[in-house]
Formats: sequence, structure tokens, C-alpha cells
Amino acid sequence: MKIAIACDHGALALKNKMVEVLTREGYEVKDFGTYTADSCDYPDYAAPAAKAVAAGECDKGIVLCTTGIGVSITANKVKGIRCALLSDVMSARLTREHNDTNMMAIGAGVVGENLALEIMHTWLKTPFSGEARHQRRIDKVMALEKVKGRIRKVITDDGVYEADQILLCAGYESRRIANTVGIDAPVERQFNEVLVTEAQPKMFDIMLGVAGGEFYGHQSEHGSFVLGGNSGLQAFTSNNDNFVTNSLTAPCISRGIIKYFPILENVKVVRTWSGWYDQCIDVLPVIDNIKEVPGLTVAFGFSGHGFGISPAVSIAVSELMLDGKSTTIDISQLTYDRFHAKG
Repeated sequence: MKIAIACDHGALALKNKMVEVLTREGYEVKDFGTYTADSCDYPDYAAPAAKAVAAGECDKGIVLCTTGIGVSITANKVKGIRCALLSDVMSARLTREHNDTNMMAIGAGVVGENLALEIMHTWLKTPFSGEARHQRRIDKVMALEKVKGRIRKVITDDGVYEADQILLCAGYESRRIANTVGIDAPVERQFNEVLVTEAQPKMFDIMLGVAGGEFYGHQSEHGSFVLGGNSGLQAFTSNNDNFVTNSLTAPCISRGIIKYFPILENVKVVRTWSGWYDQCIDVLPVIDNIKEVPGLTVAFGFSGHGFGISPAVSIAVSELMLDGKSTTIDISQLTYDRFHAKG
């Protein structure tokens, strides 16, 4: 396997270590630089590496800078590249199994050498699962593109779609897509499980939830309780990415429910399901017109609240796109720039 690798001055030491390890393990490595610690511009090195992968000259690519963000954005601007910014082993595995990524980015100032090498080995050795659901998603949205500073294009394998305004609301895939035009927000995917109980006498007409996040849900019209949550241990299991019940999660959710509603202690759980949603770091969505990319409106990171607040979101988003601001609903706390230091 031939590996393209590139870095800027901030990741030179880690790149050199990776080249040493890969060469020793029998990989063919094409080093695109940089080769010195002199200050340089990361696109000058990451872009040629990405183009080599896209052209088939190299099988996979690794790009590095201090945070990994700049080189990942650069790589993803090259058509045919799916570059994942990685900082943990589970993501390295899943981005190969699910996304068939052909490049990885890593931040030398974020991840230590030993972990970086473990991430690299996991990513290189994990095959794409080939499952139809993952291939279908890969075949969909590939990138956004700006024209003369404004967002104008959505690039997919089925074609290029142009518009004066574009709304990005792709759930946990939104962050990856936003990266293609230099936008980043702290949104990750969260795996949750839902329990459905046998029917009970009517007790609640309102949504149930706990500020600490132990569980959330409601009682349905026919009496069943539909309650969801997570154990926080999903990352350490091997089955959660296959949308099956996690044996640790149901007991954790149940204990939280019983603590607040002991009357439900002996109620039977009749079925469960599980799935992913997009979780923002502050558990609030990002709903905003992006000043840095005129024409782009975003609505993602709903953190499990999406269905409940969707009527209000539709009003806010339509006003943002038509009038430039939301006047009916105050969304001033949900802006994109809340994650960035104020000058």
C-alpha cells in the first residue's frame, strides 16, 4: 500500500515519526513535506498529497498540522477525497467502516505521539464495511462549494446543484460537510437507546426529562412510556454502531427512571431501539446565517431536541433565509460564533 503524507512546520516531528514507522512496517511512503521546521503554509503540502490520493497515485493519505483542522479542510476541497479529522481510536475505526475515508488528518498539538500512531494503525488496518446503508450515505452529499466568496454549489456523486442560498441541516454529517467551506462547530454524533414499556394508566401529559440527562421521554396516548437515554459507555462496546441494543444502556436508563418515578419499578419493557443523533458540545443547536460564508444557513446539533422544537426551527430558518434574521423567535443564543473567542 502506498501512503501519501504531508504536514506543516507544526507537525514535522510527528510526520517524521509516522514516516519512520510506516517505512519499517513495509508501507511505501510518498512524503510531500514540509521537510524543515521553518514556518510554512499547510495548503502547499496537504493539497498535493490529497491530489495524489484522488488521482490514484497513492492508496491513502495522512495530513498533519498543529490542530489537524487546516489540513483536513484543504484535503476535503479536492474532489474525490473523504478526509476525517481524528483524535481517538474509535473514530478511526468507524470512519473507515462507515465512511470509507481515503485520508486522515491529525493534530500534532492535540494528540500525543503514541495515541497518534495507534490511530494511524487502526485507520490503515480497518476495511470499509461495504454495507449498503453506508455506501448509500457516501454516495450522497460530498461537498459544498463557494463561488466568488458566496456559497453556491452542493456537490454530490449524482451531480452539482446550484442555488443562491443553501441550508445545511444534515444531522451529525453537518460538521464534515461544513468543513469543506472552512466552517467548524463542536458537534459529534451521540448514540442513544429508547425503551418502550407496557401500557400503564394515564399519569403524564407532558414531556419528561432530567437536567442531568439521565433520561427523557413521554407517556403515549395508549399508556406506554417511551423513554430514552444513554449510559456513557457506548464507546467501549463493539456493537453500538450496528444499531442494536447495548446491554449496559437499558439498566442505566431504568435506574434513572426509577429514581424519579418509583411507581414504574415493576413495569415491563416490551421493546427497545437505538440510533444516532447530532450532539452539540453545549447541548444547544446551531441555527444561524454564516457570516464567513454568505448564502449559507445552518441548522444542526439539535442534541436530541430536534422533533420537539422543529415547528419553531422552521419559522426561524425561513426568516433567516428570507429576511436575514429571525424576528418571531429569539435565537441569539444559538449562533455559530458563540464557539469563537470575541476580539
